[in-house]
Amino acid sequence: MKILHFLLLFGILFLYPLGCTPPPTSTPEPGQIILDSPCSPPCWYQIIPGKTTNAEVPLMLSQIPDLDQERSIKIGPWGSYSEVYRLYFLGDYFKGEILVKDDVVNRIGLFGDFNLSLENTIETFGIPDQVVISRVWAGDIATKSLYLLYPEIGLVIRTDQSGFKPITVERADQVDLICFLNTDTYFDSLTQTPEIVTSEDLAKQILSWPGWGAVLED
Repeated sequence: MKILHFLLLFGILFLYPLGCTPPPTSTPEPGQIILDSPCSPPCWYQIIPGKTTNAEVPLMLSQIPDLDQERSIKIGPWGSYSEVYRLYFLGDYFKGEILVKDDVVNRIGLFGDFNLSLENTIETFGIPDQVVISRVWAGDIATKSLYLLYPEIGLVIRTDQSGFKPITVERADQVDLICFLNTDTYFDSLTQTPEIVTSEDLAKQILSWPGWGAVLED
């Protein structure tokens, strides 16, 4: 009887912590900061290029999930911009910046590892109006990128295409840059410092959406 009593007591003490310990919370996928915005481009978490004023930005930033409020800072002026907000996120998957010109948000840029495929991005935002091929040479090494342009909603999406394979359009391609721009000055903003796409690439390398699996260079 004493042995049975001991075993029952041991079992209760062993199982009790398991029942009372809350399950671990899962870390949101980094791409959710893009796909879960409560508003549609060019708006991102209620910040709208061309409309949101500099004074309105801090309150809106305070409501963005996973934004590291302690490390994110405002600096400026810089170049032609009156203010620049440097954004840092928990987990350090990616970073961002908000550029302010003439007291109004001019551009929002987010860059890094979103863990976000091109397929999921296009399912959310739709087929782009155009794409631009970009090659930036440093000696004998080329950094190749594919930019997806959405001028009507002020959106730019980039995938890194560097490597020895040709530039292609694959569903599994990973997005590493997303920009939200003022729709009224969309193409001007693309080539403003810091330029998203060079003027030369925009003039010579712009194409209609080629479809999945398309090879865009020899």
